[in-house]
Order: sequence, then C-alpha cells, then structure tokens
Amino acid sequence: MKSLKLLLVAAAALIVIGTQGAYAETIAMKICVNNGAICSANIMDNGAGDSNATVGQITWMSGLGDWTLQVNTGTGSVILGNATLDLNFNATNTVLGSNQQLEIFFTQTQTGASSGSFNLGLGGTLGTGQTVTYAAYTDTADTLFSTANLVGSLSFNTSVYSGSLNGSAPTDASYTLTQKITITQANGNGRAQATGDATITPIPSVPEPASVLLLGVGLSGLAILKRMKKNS
Repeated sequence: MKSLKLLLVAAAALIVIGTQGAYAETIAMKICVNNGAICSANIMDNGAGDSNATVGQITWMSGLGDWTLQVNTGTGSVILGNATLDLNFNATNTVLGSNQQLEIFFTQTQTGASSGSFNLGLGGTLGTGQTVTYAAYTDTADTLFSTANLVGSLSFNTSVYSGSLNGSAPTDASYTLTQKITITQANGNGRAQATGDATITPIPSVPEPASVLLLGVGLSGLAILKRMKKNS
C-alpha cells in the first residue's frame, strides 16, 4: 500500500513538472532611438527607472530623443505563466517634423521549456505617417535583449491595427525571450501617438506519450486503492 501511494505521488509530480516548466527569473526593459544610436540604461525589475513595485512587471514613463512614453509596461512569466510576455506601450513623438525611430525592448532570461511553438499578437492605434513592427526572438545562451533567433514579426501602418501569427520556440530548459517594438515616423509627421499591446504566448501541445502513460498509471493506482479499501 505504501509503495503504491509513493508511486502515485511521484507520477503526479512528474506530470506537474512536465506541464508547468520553470518560470523566468529576470526581466528587463530598454528604450532606444534611431536603431540604437541612443539608448536608455537597462531597466531591471524594481531597479532604477522602474516605477512599478510589482514583482514581474516593469513600467517606464519618461522621454528619450523626440519621444515621450506616457505608459510603457512589460509583464513577465512570474505573473502571466511560463513562456508568456506582454508589452503595453503608449508613445508620442513630440517634435514637429521629426522622422526619429523608436525601439522598445522587453526581455526575460531563464524562460522555462515551452511546447515548441508560440503565438504572437499585436493590436493598437497609430498616428499619421507611423508604422509599427513587432518582432520576437529567443536565445539559448540566456543573454539579455538578444535577437539571435527570430520567432516571427508583424508590421502595420493603419490608424487602427491588429494581427497575429505563430512561430517556433526552443525546447531548451532555459532561454531568453525578447520582444521588440519599432515605431517609425515618415514624411516628417512628428507629434503623432502610437499605442499597442504586444503578446507572446506558448501554444498548448498534445501531451507526450510519457505524460499520458504517467497519467494512466496514476488513474489505475487510484482505482486499485479504491477497490482495496472496499474489500477491506
């Protein structure tokens, strides 16, 4: 009886571990203009520049170059669940005639193994002459802000926009997951505002045979225990 109970506990633990994976330990944000010509310092969770006291979430409200970010919040896996990020931005180009480009990076290291594929989503609004591009990247070297491996990208230039796509994800136990938003100004149309919400989430996969076997062992064991109690 005792051995059977231990077997059931072990099977349940393996199922939970295989399903959940590990959560990321480090998130960071960085703001740049003109393809990295000028960048903010790295903004770490609850570090300098982060106005959000919530662990697992960074909010940066300041200005850089011709841009002011009224609200710019990145939320990581500690809050949303494994291999999931959300970047919400509200940025205004404040200089009439400006063509300056804005880049927003949100990254986390030590992301747990995912199902092998991601869904990227982006929606929001744009000002006249603006284009927004959303790209997501992974890096098994666990380097902050790495753009080593492209998951996928979306681009829009309409006043109201939305869309999504699927891309592959690494199955490594630990990797960097990075979101990058790029907003460009064309034809000197400064003083325009761009808003958006960029998400990346793992796509649930069909349970692996090993997981199904463990679940079967657990259910069979419960049935045996119930029968033994009934006959005792």
